[in-house]
Amino acid sequence: MKKVFTIIYVLLTASLLLGQENIKKDNTLEVGLSNAFYGMGEMVGTGLFIQYSHALNDHFSLSAGMLSASANRKETHNIGTLSNNFNQTSSFATNISLRITPFPKVKVLNRFSMNLGGLYHRLIHTWGVLDVSSYSGLSYNTIGTSYMDEYLWGLIGSVNVSIFENDKFTSGLSFDLYTSFANNMFNCDGYQIRVFLGVKL
Repeated sequence: MKKVFTIIYVLLTASLLLGQENIKKDNTLEVGLSNAFYGMGEMVGTGLFIQYSHALNDHFSLSAGMLSASANRKETHNIGTLSNNFNQTSSFATNISLRITPFPKVKVLNRFSMNLGGLYHRLIHTWGVLDVSSYSGLSYNTIGTSYMDEYLWGLIGSVNVSIFENDKFTSGLSFDLYTSFANNMFNCDGYQIRVFLGVKL
């Protein structure tokens, strides 16, 4: 985790040093990788995403995207025979949002934008206990397993910074927060730190 924040710091510093006076807003198609953190960050995995943004003007763009991520955690405990508690979560989501660039004409600040919008996602949770003594080299026996499959509506919020940008390409970092409405509650399902590469169309 410390390495992740070190990389982010270096990239943000580079963006400040290489800030351009005016970055033209175009339609873009972005793809990339992310570190996915579920809950409050107790489970960490890897995600993939793709997003298309249609520029309305220098301040606003409409964005639509899809993302998929998976994370797992295993903890060893002594309960009779040696066993592991395991927890695995995967997700697939689609979203539509409005991207806002507050200062498109201001050097350095024109690299920052934010997205606010709606999210529909499927979360699959599997958890239980593995019997370590049963390991065959390929698999474990399970002492107990639970499964939950949820389809959720929620909100997405993102903060984006462009590290490199020219007339054809853009690349940078995004921080995404995912929420949902379930059981009469507003929940934080997780967040992601994304590295993206975009092509201007």
